[in-house]
Amino acid sequence: MSRSATTGFSSWAIARNDGVRSDAVRTVRITNVDVKNNIVSFYGSDGLARVLPVRTPQGQEFIKQLKPGDTVVITYTEALAISVEPAK
Repeated sequence: MSRSATTGFSSWAIARNDGVRSDAVRTVRITNVDVKNNIVSFYGSDGLARVLPVRTPQGQEFIKQLKPGDTVVITYTEALAISVEPAK
């Protein structure tokens, strides 16, 4: 998604008084795969470690082939809910 498209969507979301959303594509390095509990651990390009549940059946099937050290391209959405109220 281009920067201008993201900005346009965010402005629309703020105008609706419900939040901001941003889609991101990142390359990550897998550090652990827990197939039994559908959890993947990885380091992002920012160097931070993350542990995330894999919720979709397609994702759960995909992680069965992963192993520590694999590099994977992921797409995720970050969101922030907001509320605008008159000053008191």
